[in-house]
Amino acid sequence: MNVETSITNGIKVSVETLYQPDHSNPAESKFMFAYQVSIENLSSDTVQLVRRHWYIMDSGHEMQEVEGEGVIGQMPILSP
Repeated sequence: MNVETSITNGIKVSVETLYQPDHSNPAESKFMFAYQVSIENLSSDTVQLVRRHWYIMDSGHEMQEVEGEGVIGQMPILSP
């Protein structure tokens, strides 16, 4: 398990990566990971998540960009 955290303008975003051995095949250099993103509002303002945008880099340094409206089809409001 690996957790990366960043805080910008009072919004804390943490990403936890989890290796999935049942879906990986190291003999073929195939490794599957799952990730969970947590967002916490540390500011004194109420905010709303309206878009997401991040980059995922694999072990071969290939970059994948992820962006879109909301998250899992929702635009949650985050109280302080």
